Amino acid sequence: MKLGDHTVAASTKDISASGLFLMTDLEFRPGSSIEIVLMLPKELGAPDNNMVCCHARIVRVEHHQGEYGIAAVIERMASMPQV
Repeated sequence: MKLGDHTVAASTKDISASGLFLMTDLEFRPGSSIEIVLMLPKELGAPDNNMVCCHARIVRVEHHQGEYGIAAVIERMASMPQV
């Protein structure tokens, strides 16, 4: 996950075509824009290589036992070139 110039590790807990819920060690503010690179299944509209870059807006942040849960709405998504 990327916020501005900072790259942060995160794990996906829930994902849909319109949003996702991530867990990370850093707290983020609701309203912040983030960029996330994901491998998606074809059922969610993934390209042939399954890699997409999602631009999302954080709508909720929760504290979970030393980690932060981040709910974000996907605003746009683009396929990534295969590496």
